[in-house]
Amino acid sequence: MASIITTVLTTNELERIGFDNGDPLYRVSYSMRTYVWVRTEGSEECTLMRDRMTTVVRSALLDYPCLRAYDSRTSFRALIDESTIREEFSDITLLKGDRVMAGAYVSYTLQIDEVVMRKDHARVEEIEFDTSSVGAGIDMPNLNNPALDNRITLTGTNNGVTITGPGV
Repeated sequence: MASIITTVLTTNELERIGFDNGDPLYRVSYSMRTYVWVRTEGSEECTLMRDRMTTVVRSALLDYPCLRAYDSRTSFRALIDESTIREEFSDITLLKGDRVMAGAYVSYTLQIDEVVMRKDHARVEEIEFDTSSVGAGIDMPNLNNPALDNRITLTGTNNGVTITGPGV
């Protein structure tokens, strides 16, 4: 009998690498481990079984096509840093009678490009505000006075922000 379990130990690095349709795109690096546990009769058989299962896990991790997933984004990328792959093997543990157990793990760094998508709930099209110069010894102007036209307007479009107003 064999068991294979993959865990994430920690996040190593998070780097913004751009945008995907306006949403931030991050390259995230994870420290991973894939554990292999085998149980059978006889220490030789158990050792051979553990070593073969660990080889299968390592081969699967090095087989880039196995990392492909269905994703309509062209920015999707998953990559195992081959230089970080390490294997560790346990001693054989006697269970009961002739039954023994052995384990191993393959550690590696997995890099995935992730998009943080935000659902638009509302969009601000235009912001208006008044400006004036004030300082020590200067009274605050009456902003409701139409003679003081210090109104600045920010208008957002798909191409950027337009700023209009006196002196702009």
